[in-house]
Amino acid sequence: MKRILFDRLDNWFNTTIVFISIALLFTSAIFGERLGVYEIIIDKAFFIFQLIFFGKYFIHKRTVNWNKAGINIRLKWFKDANIPFSKVASCTYHNETLEVIKTNAKRYQFDLSQVHPDDKEKLVEIFKRYTPNHKFKFV
Repeated sequence: MKRILFDRLDNWFNTTIVFISIALLFTSAIFGERLGVYEIIIDKAFFIFQLIFFGKYFIHKRTVNWNKAGINIRLKWFKDANIPFSKVASCTYHNETLEVIKTNAKRYQFDLSQVHPDDKEKLVEIFKRYTPNHKFKFV
């Protein structure tokens, strides 16, 4: 069974990494040459924090990232779907397939037959929690 990396984007770790990266970037840009040797250290630290933040998406083939605004699902290497929860018209889970229809009539079908059962439950639970109850159907 294939596993999925679930990454909530608004957790404390991701938020801390982003804010530290922004602080390092602005410190290097504003103070620049006045820092001398420390500028090189700050620049390298910035890239290391960016590598920590974005590296997990290159290591894991299947990822699901979400926050209260929307979800990004990548179950294949380069193909992903970015779905804002406010734009979901309906969501159905039936026969190992999760189907999401947006308000502009665009359909996303995710085959979950090869996915670990715990990961299926978690993905369905995310949609149940963040979409209104009348829009999610569990068949």
